[in-house]
Amino acid sequence: MSVEASIATQHTRRLSRRLALQINRALHTGDARAVHQVRVAIRRFTQAVAVWKPCFPAKDLRKTRRRLKKIMSAAGEVRNCDIAQKFLLRWRIAHRDRIQSKLEARRQEAVHVLVAQLKRWTNPNLTAQDS
Repeated sequence: MSVEASIATQHTRRLSRRLALQINRALHTGDARAVHQVRVAIRRFTQAVAVWKPCFPAKDLRKTRRRLKKIMSAAGEVRNCDIAQKFLLRWRIAHRDRIQSKLEARRQEAVHVLVAQLKRWTNPNLTAQDS
């Protein structure tokens, strides 16, 4: 294995472990911070994979990116609700309680979808190849 392939493998595995940790936290707590950290970990991992793209088999990358895109989308729905709830607390509007309860119901539905996606996640075993 070349030095470049070795570095690519080490870097992506480290970020993959970090992603797995954040996914595990989100599964156990489901709180706004955990969901946000999953999104951050996905972005960091996908950026590293983009940098090292020539080192990995295209098929493995496509599969991993497709799965992460589904998680990112589901986490985005939860995050949108979290942000909306945060802003709602700052605003002085009529029927805020009713809006808050609707947002909470929407968030719970989004969390259900996210949890299903997170439970399907398995850490990719990406191993760089010499180019």
